[in-house]
Amino acid sequence: MHFRNVSNLSIVISLNLRGNDLSGVIPSELCSLSDLVFMDLADNYFTGQIPPCFGLIFQRSSIGETKYPRIEVTEIIKRQQEVFIGPSWLASNLDLSNNNLVGTIPEAMTNISTLVGLNLSYNHLTGGIPEKIGSMISLESLDLSNNYLSGTIPDSLSSLTALSSLNLSNNYLHGQIPTGSQLQTLDDPSIYTGNRGLYGFPLQDDFNKPSSPPSQTNHDGENDDKKEHEHERYWLYQSIMIGFATGFWGVVGTLVLNISWRHAYFRFVEEIANKIYVQFKVKVNRCMKRLNHDQR
Repeated sequence: MHFRNVSNLSIVISLNLRGNDLSGVIPSELCSLSDLVFMDLADNYFTGQIPPCFGLIFQRSSIGETKYPRIEVTEIIKRQQEVFIGPSWLASNLDLSNNNLVGTIPEAMTNISTLVGLNLSYNHLTGGIPEKIGSMISLESLDLSNNYLSGTIPDSLSSLTALSSLNLSNNYLHGQIPTGSQLQTLDDPSIYTGNRGLYGFPLQDDFNKPSSPPSQTNHDGENDDKKEHEHERYWLYQSIMIGFATGFWGVVGTLVLNISWRHAYFRFVEEIANKIYVQFKVKVNRCMKRLNHDQR
């Protein structure tokens, strides 16, 4: 779908293109829809990055009770109708979920202070959650799940006092989950699951929590003990090696230098081997006789 001439649609406030198998990049021409309040591009095949200019729309703070065009495209059937707009349309929403979007979340999007719902889930977004996410003071619903977001959760998230629905699961976030009066009410652990580096409320375990560093006194004491153990271990290894070398060369050296001793040693070894062999054969013969007797 092409948006080449959107100047005539500048007063459109609702755009719904959900589930139409649309592909390609999201056209930046949509940013000229300065009166836009609602945009749903979910369940398509859009690629590329989120246009940074999206931070310039959804800024309408008040709408009088009047008629505005509303565009809805369902299964590639275009409908344009005039609808009566009242105060209920003041809730701004942006849904780009379930596409193939890449890149980072534009920092400029945090300028949308009137946005009530933001859904960017099931994409391929990378980078971190914008540090100024707390500037989106009207957010009631935020879904960034199932992406490739990394880094820590910004502390400013706790400033979203209207937030009632949050999903950051299945990313690569780490660190402690921020605390705040509103975040403390979101006690469902599934909000943060799938982020192996996160810890804190409401997660039920602290497996990912880094251990606190020891005090300087304990650290010095541990270093002293470690050095002492290493010193003792060094001399133990040295003693073992010296003893082995002495015993080995004491025997081997004697056999090498003294021919008569060497011959006596080999005769002794040969006799021992012969005795062991004879005893082995005797036991084998006895066992065979017993087996033959039992079979009869």
